[in-house]
Amino acid sequence: MREELNDEYDEKVVEATINATAKHLGIGWFPETAPSVDPKISSAFFAIDRAYNRSKIDELLAKGNVVLDRYVYSAMAHQGGKIAKTKERREFYEWEHKLEFEMFGLPEDDIRIFLHMPTKYTELLKKRRVEELDENEKNSKHLLDAEKSFLELSALYDFKKIKCIKKESNPISFDDIKTPEEIHEEICQIILEYLNLG
Repeated sequence: MREELNDEYDEKVVEATINATAKHLGIGWFPETAPSVDPKISSAFFAIDRAYNRSKIDELLAKGNVVLDRYVYSAMAHQGGKIAKTKERREFYEWEHKLEFEMFGLPEDDIRIFLHMPTKYTELLKKRRVEELDENEKNSKHLLDAEKSFLELSALYDFKKIKCIKKESNPISFDDIKTPEEIHEEICQIILEYLNLG
């Protein structure tokens, strides 16, 4: 019987059940909402997930270059933004860097690209969002704090920065935002230059 249950086990069904229960209760994964969870505790969940999937990353790296959307620095920014004092925030960045790259042995990235979408434009884009927002995306203060952290991290860790808006109008407009194709072209140019192919 246990073997039959294991064969029928579906991770997506379990996740959907948990999410539906949380939604029914009016909460996300954490009753205090994700933006209120201690930065180190929240980061640990993502770090463990990345460490668990390290073999997949290593396997892909053995075949060539790998591009990851959100990696260690994403956790640094979203969780570091919760820390108001600069000294403590920088210490958190160092803690996260050591945890993931040294203790868990995740491969360090050769190039980091930051797509900078100012928070006020993120708020504008949310109006066209089809998917349901997560707890962090719903919280405007969290988004603003994460943006500040990303800007700080981009300087500390030598990110290549792409501005995702062409101009800033008043009032702001969807027309201010670069197209995905324009952003894609800039990303490709940065990578080609890094590989000495541009």
